[in-house]
Amino acid sequence: MNSDFNNQTFDSIISAANAFTTPFITNISPGTSDTYSYDVYTSEQMQETFNINDIVWKYGGPILGYNLSTQNFTAATDCSGFIARILNAVTLPNQQSSIYKNLVVKNGTVQQYATPQHPQPFPSAEDYADLFVNSTDSKWSTISFNSASSKTSSGSIEHALPGDILAYGLPAGSSDTGHVMIINKVFPLQRGQLNAELWGSDLTEFTEPNLTFFSVNVYDSSNVAHYHDLRGNAAAGTTGVGLGKILIIGDSMGTPLAFMFNVHYKLLTTYPIKTDIPSSQITQIDSLAIGRATNQ
Repeated sequence: MNSDFNNQTFDSIISAANAFTTPFITNISPGTSDTYSYDVYTSEQMQETFNINDIVWKYGGPILGYNLSTQNFTAATDCSGFIARILNAVTLPNQQSSIYKNLVVKNGTVQQYATPQHPQPFPSAEDYADLFVNSTDSKWSTISFNSASSKTSSGSIEHALPGDILAYGLPAGSSDTGHVMIINKVFPLQRGQLNAELWGSDLTEFTEPNLTFFSVNVYDSSNVAHYHDLRGNAAAGTTGVGLGKILIIGDSMGTPLAFMFNVHYKLLTTYPIKTDIPSSQITQIDSLAIGRATNQ
């Protein structure tokens, strides 16, 4: 039953991401609502849509569920709210609590993550990126990262698996915090070869030598359409919860250097890469990182 959607639990992030995204991709049913939103909802409003009664939501959270009143699926969340909703529904084998509760509850107290740049109470994209760059939490492992501010990097994108979390953080003082996604699949690309199923250019605009390229299928909630986006409303120019492809550019070892939402969107880079892309289309980011929840 669709109402079960509100209380489903999973033992892996990838299975939860697929289940929660499916109603909002390709041919969505009439009445389905999918809105990218920074709003924070009260627990009373939220429970009208899904019945997660865990203490982690006591400050409010995202809408992502089956609305029992309208009998339609409803999504109203930003990227970090989408991640919070999924992680709250996943309890890994050998764990007693959800991934989300393990992340935000410290010594019995729910951590408040709201900042002027991120008024929501759950962790921001930058919080996830920082977690993977400076991980001291044994329940998370760092797969690959590059940090401009700390001038450190490690790991190859090729080691990413379905269900890993990809995040980038913006420099201090930015008006936003970045973006966070769940990886579905990673596809290596070859410069000079066009594979239109995976990316819309042959990558020869990147003139820096010894780069590596990866098309990555990601689940997320975004206000920027991705390449080959399957969001149900993407054709109408709207965005929200969905599945699409993004591009990650790495160094010769596959360590991430830069990121693109779509072929004609900005190049977001932690490191100055030689490219034919106009400088007006290049934006500095602070960190780009991939992490994995563990069952330790």
